[in-house]
Amino acid sequence: MAADMKGGWVNVDLEQIIKWNPDFILVVKYGNITSETILQDPRWKDIKAVKVR
Repeated sequence: MAADMKGGWVNVDLEQIIKWNPDFILVVKYGNITSETILQDPRWKDIKAVKVR
């Protein structure tokens, strides 16, 4: 997962996140995506961390 990646700042695309299917996603203020963006984008819907319970 992301912990295994090398470097201080690593760009990860949505396809990689879908493969990882994480239990949680940390969204930081200095990134270029928001939690609202994730929740409104249907491509994220099958990721465990995004599913609404």
